[in-house]
Amino acid sequence: MPYERFHSLVNLTTYRYLLIDPLLTNKPINKLVLNDIGPFVSAEGRAGNAALASAAGIYDTEEEGVQFILESKKAFGPFTHEAAQKFARDSLSKTETGKWRLHYDPKIVTGREPGATSIWRSWDRISSPVLTIWGKDSKLLTAETVSKMQTTGPKTELLAVDNVGHCPGLTTDMEIDKIKSFLLES
Repeated sequence: MPYERFHSLVNLTTYRYLLIDPLLTNKPINKLVLNDIGPFVSAEGRAGNAALASAAGIYDTEEEGVQFILESKKAFGPFTHEAAQKFARDSLSKTETGKWRLHYDPKIVTGREPGATSIWRSWDRISSPVLTIWGKDSKLLTAETVSKMQTTGPKTELLAVDNVGHCPGLTTDMEIDKIKSFLLES
């Protein structure tokens, strides 16, 4: 599953289904990795994210789509040239008509009520260890929310990434090594 779709599906629905969905009650999640999302997102953060997603179009060529991603998703980096190209290409899918579009959950743009999202009660019910990867320049996951996440509920472990905005690209050795060690530690 491409990164953007996996990211949005998991991060935006984890809290809802982790503890509430009866189908998951007998299938516990042992560890949880969140990429720049938390139990509170301001109305401004959500609106900005939706506006960025809405700016994406349909592209005649893969290269046009890559250029849009490289320009609009700079906050996900910093990337090496090779990592940026891979990230951009992994973020695209070819349509049935042979054109290119961003491959993400369309509910990022539609299907959500405006306003802030606050699901602290669900956060407080999580008993699994949590690793939160935070782009310190993020407009969605703020320092205030991160601080509260470290002291409430599962008391998240944190990987803070300097000079990165919403949604670190998860391409650096530091990011990958941290996720691996978190998932493999007993």
